[in-house]
Amino acid sequence: IQLLAEGRHHFVTVPARASAGSEFEVAVPHHGPSAQRSWPRCARLVCAAAGTPWLCGIWALVLLNYVLHVVLRPERWSACALVVAHALIFLCVASLLQFQLNRPGAPSDAWVRAAEAGTEEAEVCKRSGRLLPPRAGFVARSGEVVLGLDHFCWWTRSAVGHRNRKFFVLFLAYAARLTLCGLWLSLHDIVVGIPARHAATLAADPHAR
Repeated sequence: IQLLAEGRHHFVTVPARASAGSEFEVAVPHHGPSAQRSWPRCARLVCAAAGTPWLCGIWALVLLNYVLHVVLRPERWSACALVVAHALIFLCVASLLQFQLNRPGAPSDAWVRAAEAGTEEAEVCKRSGRLLPPRAGFVARSGEVVLGLDHFCWWTRSAVGHRNRKFFVLFLAYAARLTLCGLWLSLHDIVVGIPARHAATLAADPHAR
């Protein structure tokens, strides 16, 4: 049977010797606030942006490219290139934070009661036995039903659902554009920047090789 206690759904196996109309006690575990919700806001933002080894690796590559192409570069890029690159970085981080900090969406308690009463369309999940709305799915990793479940992203360890799918797609779009921007800057330096600096060095010192 399924019980609702403290805002959480619990599945209980009826004792084998129990008969119709018999009573038995159920011990429901108490769930306090999650550790992440009790963290300071700054720590929560850092955990959302780089909470997995994959995200840490991605941001490490972004930082490495930033140092090579902006901090250590002898000549400054044009104002247009700097504005575009910094805007893409900001939009990429902002969309990732929105995706991570917004829950993917779960059925309301009112819907669950209506589905149990048979007044709402629902199907039973074969893995968990829970009632699922149309186009919803059960995520075993988090133990929750997600509305409009797309998939569980292992890179971010978050489910992509109805309420955070838009931010996930925006993050992918901005990340792709940031990758293309970094690739263009690298190719520009290899094809144009390095030969130009080498030519300038030879012009200043003809004996230099």
